[in-house]
Amino acid sequence: MARCLPVLRAQAHWSRAAAALHTAGAVRLSLGRLDNAEALFGEVLRIVPEASFHALYPVEGLALVAAESGDLRRALRLYEASAQARRRLDTEPEDPWRRRVELTAARAPAGLSAAAQDAAVSGGRRLRGDRLVAYALRRGSGGYPGSASDATAAVVDQFPLTGREFTVAELVAEGLTNRQIAARLGLSERTVATHLDKVRDKLGLRSRTRIALWVAARTRDNS
Repeated sequence: MARCLPVLRAQAHWSRAAAALHTAGAVRLSLGRLDNAEALFGEVLRIVPEASFHALYPVEGLALVAAESGDLRRALRLYEASAQARRRLDTEPEDPWRRRVELTAARAPAGLSAAAQDAAVSGGRRLRGDRLVAYALRRGSGGYPGSASDATAAVVDQFPLTGREFTVAELVAEGLTNRQIAARLGLSERTVATHLDKVRDKLGLRSRTRIALWVAARTRDNS
């Protein structure tokens, strides 16, 4: 494989090169050579068409690398982003690969709090297109590392809010009314009000202004 990859990179159609690089990444992953595996899966993601289901294989490969590296939040985000994309495209991976990815995805939540799981899954569902590629390849923030969304995931591990409650608190901090929050999240106004009551009770903060200040402080501390 070491001999054939340079030839494929230089001469083969992208689909053949991507298949070989993916195989090489999977082999490195099995050998525990995680940096090499991540580099190879990243190379695949750079050469396949973004809108193609072929791009989902390297995303899943990077999720496996993240899980093996102990970055369970990243692994769950990438898995959920890929799963959502596969549902939209109505496609499934081959059985051996699918079983490996699903087994890892099933194990990953065990190392996270319920709130962190919710935040990771919610974040993964928002990743698509350019943002997904940027996040998977660690380009800039991609909407995550070092951003407010990543700070949110860190915060929910340290405070008693669930992922949904923290999301409601964030939208309050943005100045949205309960009706606007309900529309943004696809919830009823009564459900939003219930989440907000729980936020107030857990944090001991009665006003929307104080909740906004709390969110700003938590995001700043974890950025």
